[in-house]
Amino acid sequence: MKKIITIAAAFGIAMAFTACSDDSSSNASSSNKDPQGRTIYHDMIDAMEAPCSEANQCEEIILDDPTVQDTLICLGTLFQSKIGRDLSQCAAKANTPAENTSAGSEKGCLISYSDGTKKCNTGDSSVMLCGGSGSSDGVTFTSETVASCPAGENLKCADTDGSLSFFYDASMTECPSWLTPAN
Repeated sequence: MKKIITIAAAFGIAMAFTACSDDSSSNASSSNKDPQGRTIYHDMIDAMEAPCSEANQCEEIILDDPTVQDTLICLGTLFQSKIGRDLSQCAAKANTPAENTSAGSEKGCLISYSDGTKKCNTGDSSVMLCGGSGSSDGVTFTSETVASCPAGENLKCADTDGSLSFFYDASMTECPSWLTPAN
């Protein structure tokens, strides 16, 4: 509660200074990105005026103003403090698989098993770790980076990060427990 009052008070003070100012220059503040790619704003007014719409719902920015530091999130049409907010819509959005719905549309890691089955995974981490061979439960496999996952998959599953796994084994009818079915 104390932090919310501090944020509100700081915002009010910042608005008072802005109202008294005759500076007609743009509101551009010096900003940069944090390690997670979130934009850092060093001015509260600029952070509050950052573009927020349906297109970037749940996007986070960092406010690093001399009077207040906070993580703000796009909810509705304004960036707001995450403190005390219902963020369930953002949690649901994070768990929604990407809309990439067909094999062959992005780079992948094709894994071929000695029992004849194949699968192909998309996503940066899968492709980055691709290449080589190994064995698991007595079945050997090789993996290779491909320009796109082959078409003709029997089953398509999505991970929480939006990456997709394509399974080509006709006997596979359900996604593994850590994945969800993708359209």
